[in-house]
Amino acid sequence: MSLNNSQYDTLIRQYNARQFHNQHLLDERIQEVYGKCPRLTEIDNEISSISVASAKQLLSDDGAEDSSVLSSLKEQLAALRREKQNLIASLGYPADYLEPVYTCKDCKDTGYIGNERCHCFVQAAIDLVYTQSNVKDILAKENFSNFSYAYYSKEQINPTTGLSAYDTVKKAVADCKSFIEHFDTSFENLFFYGATGVGKTFLSNCVAKELLDKGHSVILQPSNYLIYLKRTLSRRTLQLLLPDRISSTVIF
Repeated sequence: MSLNNSQYDTLIRQYNARQFHNQHLLDERIQEVYGKCPRLTEIDNEISSISVASAKQLLSDDGAEDSSVLSSLKEQLAALRREKQNLIASLGYPADYLEPVYTCKDCKDTGYIGNERCHCFVQAAIDLVYTQSNVKDILAKENFSNFSYAYYSKEQINPTTGLSAYDTVKKAVADCKSFIEHFDTSFENLFFYGATGVGKTFLSNCVAKELLDKGHSVILQPSNYLIYLKRTLSRRTLQLLLPDRISSTVIF
């Protein structure tokens, strides 16, 4: 999925805001629970002290004696953690109530798992390009799921092509789906032409939705901007969808 710098920065700001919000939520939970049970603060202080003592023991050279001390310290830590969990449960809170809060636990709200983009980042990118395209409401209605062949006659034959209106639109749909399938590897264009009301815009919107769902950017513009857009925008960095204003639709 290709994003320009502005789109990527927008997504990163969203993730930063998400992290800030979730940290604030966790801070509120801690304040709420600790306010009800002061013993929890005492336990945290004891855990900190024992952890420091354990670190000192690991750095000492007393051998077997250190092993015994470390074992005792570990038991004390385990006992304190159990007490803390029991106290939280006794207050009616779930066991993970004071654990870090993540909107996406898979990537811990970083957007990445290792060096790969998390599924939540991919979905956020798709949602972003949908929003920027300003066609979300239109494409909810005009898409392949709602496309119907019932409007096209099997008897009405085009004398030039020898195909019926039904066969013509079936071929057009097949060509569109092939265009979508090979969009990232085969740099081809689509040009729809015909009388007003035969479905050019509807079909171009079908293509737009499929491309947006795959994370591509789509711009809707009247076809009289074709020459200007073709000269100023790169085909590999921004996908263009131009619906009809003069009985033609161009996708390149």
